[in-house]
Amino acid sequence: MSTPSANHSTREQLRHALQAVGLPATDERVEQLLPAYEGVLRNGERLRALDLGEAEPAFIFRVPRPE
Repeated sequence: MSTPSANHSTREQLRHALQAVGLPATDERVEQLLPAYEGVLRNGERLRALDLGEAEPAFIFRVPRPE
């Protein structure tokens, strides 16, 4: 569960991200996008937690040779 200060920080991060790409950062818009933004942050944390240093690609696509 997030703390009020962490939630405030996340709101501010989202507000700054919206402003950085030129989108409206109204309170209503921030509240509308906040759950999805928090989900993106959680997914990023999960990916960073995985140790993929030794991972190999599942498929290798070979570039066709010119004929």
